[in-house]
Amino acid sequence: MEVNGRKFAHDKTFADCSCIIFVTILNTMAVTSSRKDAFANAVKLIKTWEPLLSKFARSPNDQKETMIALEGFVSQPDWKGHKLMMPILKCCYDEDVFEEEAIFLWAEDAKTRSDQSRSLVDECKALLDFLQEEEDEDEDED
Repeated sequence: MEVNGRKFAHDKTFADCSCIIFVTILNTMAVTSSRKDAFANAVKLIKTWEPLLSKFARSPNDQKETMIALEGFVSQPDWKGHKLMMPILKCCYDEDVFEEEAIFLWAEDAKTRSDQSRSLVDECKALLDFLQEEEDEDEDED
C-alpha cells in the first residue's frame, strides 16, 4: 500500500517502481566471495519478494526496464565476478516475475546500449537459447 501511494504521489510509472524495488531488495544481500552463495541469497530474496516484484513489473516493457536496472546491480564491483545476470533472470522467469517476451526484449534492446549490456546478453546466451527452444517447441505443438 505504501509503495503504491508513493508511486502516485511522485507520479512514477510501474517500471520506475519496479526498478527501484528490485535493486533495493538485491542490495540487502551480504557480499560474499562465493558465486553459489550469492545466487542462493538472490533466489531466496526473489522468492520472498515475488508478489511485490510481480505487482510492479507488470508488462513486458516494465520487466525489460527492471532488467536494465538489474544490469547496474550485477555490474557493481562486489558482484561482477559472480556473473549473476543469467541465474537471476532464470530465477525471475521461473518465479513468473519476468516473462519470456520481456527477456527477449531486453536482449534485443541491449544491442543498442553499452558494451557492458551486450556482454551481459552474451553471458545469458544459454538462457536465451533455452527460451527460444521452448518457444519453438510451443509453436510446433500448435
